[in-house]
Amino acid sequence: MAMTRVPTTTTTMINAGADVCGAIRFKFKLFKYINNNVVMIILILILSLLTNTSSATTTASNSNSNTVNYTFAIIPKSINNIFFDDVIKGCDYRSNELLLSTTATATTAITTAVTNVTCLFMGPVTQNAMEQVAVIDELIFKNNHNNQKIDGIAVSVIDSNAIKEVLLKAKSYGIQVITFDSDIEIDSDDDIDDASTTTTTTTTNSSSSSLKIKYRSAYVGTDNIAFGEQIGKTLIELAANTANAKAIANAGGEDGGDVRIHKFGIISNTDPNILLREQGLRNVLSKNSNNSNSNNNTWIEVHQSPMDMKDNKYLALGQMHILTVENSLTAIVSLLGGPMFDTTTDRGWEAFATTHDNPNLLLVSADSLPIQVELLHKGYANGLVGQLPFDMGMKSFDTLLNLVTTSSTQKNVTVVPEIIHTDLIEFVLLSSSSSDDGDGDSGGDSAIAPPSIIEDGSNNNTMDDIDIDIDIDSSNDNDNDHDIKTSYVFAIVSKSINIPFFDDVKAGCEARAATIMRRTSNQVNIECFYTGPIEQDDPIEQAKIIEDLILNNNGNGNNNNDTVKVDGIAFSVIDSNIAYNLTVMAQDANIPIITFDSDAPFSKRIAYIGTDNRQLGNELANTLLLVVKEEENGNGNENEPQNGDGKKERQKSYGVVSNNHPNLQLREKGLNDILSSSSSSAKSSMLWNQVDNSPTNFEQINDLIVNNTSTNTRIDAIFSTAGRPMRDVEEWKDFVSNNINTNNNKIKLIVADTHPDQVKLLQQKYVNGLVGQTPYLMGSISIDVLLKLATKKAKTATATTTTTLLDNSSGSGSGNDNDNTDIDIEEYLYTNLVRARLIESKNQNDNIDDSDGNGDDDGDGNDDSSNASSLLPSFVIVVAG
Repeated sequence: MAMTRVPTTTTTMINAGADVCGAIRFKFKLFKYINNNVVMIILILILSLLTNTSSATTTASNSNSNTVNYTFAIIPKSINNIFFDDVIKGCDYRSNELLLSTTATATTAITTAVTNVTCLFMGPVTQNAMEQVAVIDELIFKNNHNNQKIDGIAVSVIDSNAIKEVLLKAKSYGIQVITFDSDIEIDSDDDIDDASTTTTTTTTNSSSSSLKIKYRSAYVGTDNIAFGEQIGKTLIELAANTANAKAIANAGGEDGGDVRIHKFGIISNTDPNILLREQGLRNVLSKNSNNSNSNNNTWIEVHQSPMDMKDNKYLALGQMHILTVENSLTAIVSLLGGPMFDTTTDRGWEAFATTHDNPNLLLVSADSLPIQVELLHKGYANGLVGQLPFDMGMKSFDTLLNLVTTSSTQKNVTVVPEIIHTDLIEFVLLSSSSSDDGDGDSGGDSAIAPPSIIEDGSNNNTMDDIDIDIDIDSSNDNDNDHDIKTSYVFAIVSKSINIPFFDDVKAGCEARAATIMRRTSNQVNIECFYTGPIEQDDPIEQAKIIEDLILNNNGNGNNNNDTVKVDGIAFSVIDSNIAYNLTVMAQDANIPIITFDSDAPFSKRIAYIGTDNRQLGNELANTLLLVVKEEENGNGNENEPQNGDGKKERQKSYGVVSNNHPNLQLREKGLNDILSSSSSSAKSSMLWNQVDNSPTNFEQINDLIVNNTSTNTRIDAIFSTAGRPMRDVEEWKDFVSNNINTNNNKIKLIVADTHPDQVKLLQQKYVNGLVGQTPYLMGSISIDVLLKLATKKAKTATATTTTTLLDNSSGSGSGNDNDNTDIDIEEYLYTNLVRARLIESKNQNDNIDDSDGNGDDDGDGNDDSSNASSLLPSFVIVVAG
């Protein structure tokens, strides 16, 4: 069974026969009492109208003889696998872009053809190799008999042996064939009996690669060996920074040190691309085990591994439970995203994360679809290494179009590389640390967030071991707790209810409240009252809202919510001076008040929950250093200055867009701390200097580039301390298109926050890196803390990933001098960070040394340097006509 999806951007003639028949049946019912001759006259008129319409349509179509039409079929492993949805979107995007481009050109040049491409999305409903073959066979039949011409096919191969014959058949009928996502694998003794495509395809020196030309002209997609290797690198980084790395058997390693034994299990299947990922993963872990600089790490794959999930997410989760039986298991690595797609509460990925018994287990998965990124932000995974399916769809479109236009005209010949690799994207869950860790750099050292046991939407980093000990029946005790309530309302006051970031805070608050109610059998009722200013940057309106909430408890409120009486308030500070007065009011009214996201440390608030903002600034800088790491080993100018070790140092400059909010000021300081000291550390050999007109406001990000360009000042990177510039997606795309993706302005863009729209832009290569917060956890922890303060019954206060930034003797956080001093609350409860970055692919055709440093690796006169900040690649396409 196959499904065909035609993009809305493509004009399609619809056969109206079925609708006409339905209309005729309706006419018969309506006129069943009318003379048959009258009915026949009506039918003749209807048929005549249809005939004239068809004739007019044909005439109109023939009149536009300067239109070139193509149809490309995108054939995934399964149309129900959400990974492939972005592939067809990428194809549709390119189709629409080309149509608009050629239409605009055709209006000024009569000889230029309008190019209209239809992207079909067809494939098995569930992954099945023989059904995939049948879909291709059906396309070939339609191409030959039903006048539905198919110009090109892009297929993600399930079974190489099963698909070979039908691919050869498609090629024999003149259909261009490429693979994407999963390439065909062949035997080394396969004969090369079809060299027709080698005239339009650049091949590598690999004999296996040359043999594949027989079946397909090109492969577009992930380098799956490199994919597996990157998963391994992410896992090694995680393991080196977690508690699990310290819980190692003393087995007498080199130099008398301990041997760090890491056991791991793999969830996999038998698809060709997945087997290559296995190979890459084992390559990296094996090298790490044998590397003398790896701190005596030894990686051992458990005997049950790999486990074949057979494209069944439910089976995969059961297999993961089997793997956890292994003692001291360090990690489970899923080489497919499928297991994370099961969101059922009783048996899905979240349920597994809450029920396994290994507190140090690392969960790392391939792919980074929205549901996976959401789970990581909530703490249900430690690392993701994803692909760029949207990019696969675009590049598949470009490749097929170049192939069909090359085959249809010999006026211009376009060389199509045989291997076209797309980039990777990495997400890592980081924990914040103290902003002064004693190492003399005035900044915290980033660490990978330790593994966490999550329970019902909140992890142990969110004080999940708080003992909710509420005495429902106080008649038989004498501890004066008879006035303890069982129903609570906690206010969450954002900077603006129209900022998407705070929607996740609200979601975390509501989910945690629901969990607590469920765990107490609904004997405790908790309501999250979410509010805030409508407009952003309105401290007066925020103050009015909080003031009314406080006065409401005394019946003196005068706003629209004057019936709401709260038992605690958590607010994100806009103005720290105004916040002081508000916290004093709340203290006098005996209402617990805390801050989240943005702090006022010299106010009377009891605790701060949220990001270590100075550490977030550190991570913004560290992400830039990771993105440009390969440049440090590139070819530099011989006249560049050298440091004392004779190592070349390169001058780099950066700009910052920000504002005067207290949390953003801390982020500025954090990134400046790292970059100002980077040249003297092992992290970088580059000297980073901030340009003169930086920092500047978010609204002036364009001016940051224009002003420096006008003064001939090179700018190499731009930081945004918040996600605000990316909120208007189209405006951000225009900014990148007009200012970043040019030969002279390959500027790295590093932005704070990881809102879904920002992640999508990262996956579409409109930004190099993101450092995000975990607002869901802020909302969850806020409820825990406010409930603890309101009940005064919790027995412990544990925050395993948090560090008290300043003690009370430092003069900050004076909120602890109120009536709540008997409540054991950490003053600073830091939530996790999320680092996301693009990882540049190494294309097979980029194998010629760029000795002159101009970026042209293959000698064709074009800049081949893959720049992660580049906008979606622009068209350079030969069109027939």
